[in-house]
Amino acid sequence: GDFVYEVREQQAGEFGRVSRKLQGANGTAMLGNAFGEGSSLSVGLTAATARGKYTTNQLQGIEGTQGPYLLTGQDAAVRPIIIAGTERVYVDGQLLTRGETNDYTIDYSTGELYFSAKRLVTNATRITVDFEYTDRQFARNLVGFSAAATAMDNRLHVFTAVTQEADDPSTPIDVALNDSLRAIISASGSDKFKASISGITLAGRDSITQRAIGQYIVEDTLINGRRRSLLVYAPGDQRALYSVTFNAVPAMPPDSLGYNRSNAGGYVVAGLGKGSYLPVQFLPVPELHRFASGRVSFSPRGDITLNADYALSSHDQNRLSSLDDGSNNGGAYKLNAEYHPRNLMIGSMNLGELGVSLSDRFVDHRFVSLDRIDEIEFNRNWNISSASSGDESIRQAAVTYMPVQRVELAATYGSLERQGSVRSSRTTTNVVVADSSLPTLHYGSEYIHSDDLGLSSNSDWLRQNGTIVMSFRNLAPSFRISMEDRRNRTTISDSLQPGSFRFLEFAPSVSLVNLEPLSASAEVQWRTEDSASGGGLARAFNALTQLYELHLREWRSFSSSVSLSLRRTELTDEFAARGGVAANTMLVRSQFRYAPLQRAVDADVLYEFARERSAAMKRVFVRVPIGTGNYKYLGDLNQNGIADDSEFEQTRFDGEYIAIYVPSDQFIPVADLRTGLRLRLSPAKIIARRTSFIEKGLAAISTETVVRIEEKNTDPDPGEIYLLHLSRFLNDSTTITGSNLFTQDLYLFESDPTFSLRYRFNQREGLLRLVGSIERSALRERSVRVRTQLLKEIGNQTEYTNKTDQLTSSVDSPRERDLHSDELKTEFSYRPYPEWEVAFGFGASQIVNRFGGGNATANLDNEFLHLTYAMASLGQLRGEFTRENVRVANPPASSSEYPYEFTNGGVVGKTFLWRLAFDYRISQFVQVTVNYDGRSEGGRPVVHTARAEARAFF
Repeated sequence: GDFVYEVREQQAGEFGRVSRKLQGANGTAMLGNAFGEGSSLSVGLTAATARGKYTTNQLQGIEGTQGPYLLTGQDAAVRPIIIAGTERVYVDGQLLTRGETNDYTIDYSTGELYFSAKRLVTNATRITVDFEYTDRQFARNLVGFSAAATAMDNRLHVFTAVTQEADDPSTPIDVALNDSLRAIISASGSDKFKASISGITLAGRDSITQRAIGQYIVEDTLINGRRRSLLVYAPGDQRALYSVTFNAVPAMPPDSLGYNRSNAGGYVVAGLGKGSYLPVQFLPVPELHRFASGRVSFSPRGDITLNADYALSSHDQNRLSSLDDGSNNGGAYKLNAEYHPRNLMIGSMNLGELGVSLSDRFVDHRFVSLDRIDEIEFNRNWNISSASSGDESIRQAAVTYMPVQRVELAATYGSLERQGSVRSSRTTTNVVVADSSLPTLHYGSEYIHSDDLGLSSNSDWLRQNGTIVMSFRNLAPSFRISMEDRRNRTTISDSLQPGSFRFLEFAPSVSLVNLEPLSASAEVQWRTEDSASGGGLARAFNALTQLYELHLREWRSFSSSVSLSLRRTELTDEFAARGGVAANTMLVRSQFRYAPLQRAVDADVLYEFARERSAAMKRVFVRVPIGTGNYKYLGDLNQNGIADDSEFEQTRFDGEYIAIYVPSDQFIPVADLRTGLRLRLSPAKIIARRTSFIEKGLAAISTETVVRIEEKNTDPDPGEIYLLHLSRFLNDSTTITGSNLFTQDLYLFESDPTFSLRYRFNQREGLLRLVGSIERSALRERSVRVRTQLLKEIGNQTEYTNKTDQLTSSVDSPRERDLHSDELKTEFSYRPYPEWEVAFGFGASQIVNRFGGGNATANLDNEFLHLTYAMASLGQLRGEFTRENVRVANPPASSSEYPYEFTNGGVVGKTFLWRLAFDYRISQFVQVTVNYDGRSEGGRPVVHTARAEARAFF
């Protein structure tokens, strides 16, 4: 069977965090840099695994946009699937909360990160994301244990942990390694580029028509006096004789001709040392990572603490090669001493509280941790701007002094040295006054000097910020000021280098406090920024930002929240000529709820608008373990060397591909609107007396109405979108994605367990822009559902559904359809005893496909029997049997010419399905699951599938 192990996260000192999942790899994405740091209003996104590999993907950013930002993983010609719940998103060093009503949402399948209207993203925003993604190259095991002990009356604490994560070289997944490929991997050592083969293959011409069946033309050209082969994407051209596989690279070698993806579906040359993709195929390389860490903590007295952290790692980046094995092992340690007397006394005089700490940390350059060990803004805190390696030493001293309560003075000094590459020193001061009789005051400053020995450059960075908050009855005015001045120079010149900048920001604000249920705030920010120009600093832009929030909590059955963010940026001519774009940004989010009359009326209204960046989507098919997908590949039917969309067929069983929608690399500004209404009416909640026929009738009725509109649109006038001019929605020329949904439910005796009836009308229209095509969909459904409790032990649910399902595409697609169906299904449930339940029923439907003027008709019927035995608190045993029958009249020439939905995935003829499933909880931490499935489709041979899983929680 498949055995799954989970290691829960543990906090064990400086190096001991463990947070990994089987078949997962760690990554870090960093996005955003200030305009003054030479970014010309562009934002960059990088991803790095815990093994130190990097993939870079540049987004040509527009200041003030909200995303999406792509979390691109290692070796990702197709973006990997992010493991749900593993991401940690930081903005300006602050950890955010996931959720549509919180800070951000994420699409794990495409790696897209969206910030809500509560978070205004500008060119100066610093975004960092830690995440894990699937990395199925080899079968992998993860084993670990930990131990802890205390002694000396709990003054001595000892902790240690050991973990091993290993790929099995003999069991590659989704790839076959022959002897020649293994020889290439064996000779590559830890060099990723050596473990690769060319991605260019000769497709040639069709043997009959002599038509070129490749997609790329190979042209010879001279670049810097050297002859090079240039790839030109031109499917259908008679010179397109080559098929090419591209892969993202960690960092583009300066002598390599790099490529970028285009919205046309192929790859275009970016230039020498530029771009994010190369025409190569990286071979899977098995790795072995062993890790040990621990902490010893000793407190000889209450105000003194001594800590020692240690860690050892052994990271073999290529188990098939003995090359470079001498650099596998590394170590790290940290020593820390703290002295914190609660009362600093001289004679009988209390001088307040004092805190002193000293620390010394060393990290070997060969050391590879399991997870992040540095703070989220480590490079910024130490003014490190270039990737560098070397043994790293950090020494720090900190003093904190509180002369009186609510007044704190703090200062730190630290030095960092990476052997042979970087030296940095950092001094900080902080003053906090929080006395209730005085305005709250905070002032902080940082000065960092760094020397980059590799680039023969140095940098001085001064950062200051201060905040003062006052209180006058229900008003809390405040004032914030921030400034930074960073100057980069070479050791042989005093002229300022790119990356130098200076900004000043003033931000007065006012808040309503202690005025429940109402709270409100308003803030205005003025920002000026200078950037490097001609060896000095010159004005780059001025920005005005307005932030407003209003919250009303449960006042007379009404609650609401409104947030509005406005930003206007004015660029100077010089920096506009560099490619900078000044954007007027507006973000709106409002939510209202009104539930009067004991919630007999319950209404919710949501409106959200944002300017963001988006692109045409591309449907990509990702291979997954067989049986876990819902598509199968039919082969290169048109012999063009491309796995086209039309060559993937949806399937019920044994699918080994899933479809994900990935945006192309070229992003453009769009207006993103989401708005909706939900209205529920329940007269029974206010009708106490039900004596008359009218009162009884009204009490028996309840309704729910849902309207939802979503639109991403490139209309040059965003006002047409946020003012809900619906004629501009679902537009073939401007809509990226959009949908309009209307649902009306009418209930009769909704809460009556003996009899209830529901009528539903559901209508949805949608448009999806794909690379090279546009799909427009329409769905209309009318249904009636009846629930009855015939006897105490017997219940029934019967439903009739009339549905129209249409999809058209601008290019020929097997997904196109015009289906009209009627379906009747009924199910009886019989529960003779609490632990036993028997369910049986049948269904019948007729589906007519009128697409293209045809009249193909599918008649479907099915009968089923389910039996369940429940073991209280231990598990359950389930058995299921289903018979299906599919008959098709007026069929097309082949079954591949009608869509999957025409027969709901069923094959013509009789199909029998049966299943046994057993779940059992051995203990609180051990659970066993056994499943057996059998099927016989349309007279085909019987297929048996069995799966057993033991899950242990440590």
